[in-house]
Amino acid sequence: MRKVLHVGPDTCSVVSTLLKEEGTEAWGVEPCELDETDETCKSLVYKGIVRVADIKFPLPYRSNSFSLVIVSDAVDYLSPKYLNKT
Repeated sequence: MRKVLHVGPDTCSVVSTLLKEEGTEAWGVEPCELDETDETCKSLVYKGIVRVADIKFPLPYRSNSFSLVIVSDAVDYLSPKYLNKT
C-alpha cells in the first residue's frame, strides 16, 4: 500500500486523482482557504482526507507516515526560515 501526501494549492483535485489509483491511500493539505469548492472537495475535507491548514507551522503527521510527499506550488505559503537563504 502506497501512502501519499500532497501539500499545495489544488490539493482536492490531486488527492481525488490519487485515490482512484489501486493500492494508493492519499491525503492532502490545502494551504489556503477554499472559497468556491465542488462537492468532491467538500467531501474530502469533511472526511478529514484533505485539511485546510497554514503550512508555516509543522504538519500534524508523524515522521515516516507517507511513502511519498508531493509539495507543489507551495513556496509562497512557506515561512522564510524553511527556505534556502543562499
